[in-house]
Amino acid sequence: MSAMPEPRLPLAWDVSLPERGAVCLGWRRPCGIVTVSTSTYGDESFSVPVSVARQMRAERKAGRLNPGSRNELVHQMGEIAQGCASSRVVGLVEKRDYSSKEIADKLGLDGYSRPVIEAAVARAIDCHLVDDARYADVFIRSRLGQGWGSLKIERELGRRGIAAESVAGWPEGFFSDVCEEDVAYDLARGRRLTGKNDYEKIVHFLYGRGYSGDVSSRVARRVLDEVTSVS
Repeated sequence: MSAMPEPRLPLAWDVSLPERGAVCLGWRRPCGIVTVSTSTYGDESFSVPVSVARQMRAERKAGRLNPGSRNELVHQMGEIAQGCASSRVVGLVEKRDYSSKEIADKLGLDGYSRPVIEAAVARAIDCHLVDDARYADVFIRSRLGQGWGSLKIERELGRRGIAAESVAGWPEGFFSDVCEEDVAYDLARGRRLTGKNDYEKIVHFLYGRGYSGDVSSRVARRVLDEVTSVS
């Protein structure tokens, strides 16, 4: 037996935007509220990103959003959210590259639901707007140019949702033309030495830049030996 269609019950609904300057508690940005009232479900409210709330208002004013039931409204609200989320992704990547985790985090802050976020990120990956391999390659090379060590690069990639070991060529392919210890040495030799705890200061500095304890120690000894030989 086929399912009975949902009866078109009287439906009252509205969309409200947050007040200017409103601040939400927690980690999300201020959101819009969709209120729905039906004889079957009673009074309900849905929190939606501001862009979704604005789009729903515009669609309603233009006569393109006129649901006959609560479920129809929820469905159309979901479609609008998907469109707004995709537009948000395009706007983000037009400014700079992002990892898929960073995109998901941005959408989460906006107030999009997990299913909407996952679908938007998947579409962005399929369209090559977001590419973690491309992002990681550019990120690593730029940070190497800033004198970062492998440990810090791995740590910061992890924060962006990318495991360094999943990056093709890591680490040998990125350090083939440069000696990590020589880069650390060039950084350390520019430090001003006071003659007090210089070894510890150099090690602490290099370790903070992402160099291993062994590299930091060898470079600190190398710098201090050079200073001693000169003096």
